[in-house]
Amino acid sequence: MTSAVAVDLGKTGCRAVLWDDTGPVRETHDVPGAPGLATRDGVTAARAAVRAAVLPLLERRPGLRPAALCVGAAGAASAPDAARALAEQLLTDLPVPRVAVTSDAV
Repeated sequence: MTSAVAVDLGKTGCRAVLWDDTGPVRETHDVPGAPGLATRDGVTAARAAVRAAVLPLLERRPGLRPAALCVGAAGAASAPDAARALAEQLLTDLPVPRVAVTSDAV
């Protein structure tokens, strides 16, 4: 089964969604957000929020190894180095081979 985790990381909330090839979204997990990657300690706060949102989803599906984690994060556009640092840390924290961190603004 192919799966991926998408995260919307905002300042007021953080929602993780587990997608797989069996159909529509079946599982989400919401936690408080983080102040933004461009702020002091923004990477640390973002990392904690993403982990808090994603890990419960993965714990509900033991053995599942998503193909990717995609994070839309507040502040990523104005702090690309912080976005890169967050991606690198999440690669070591979570059982995924690929992580992308981009802006949450559309």
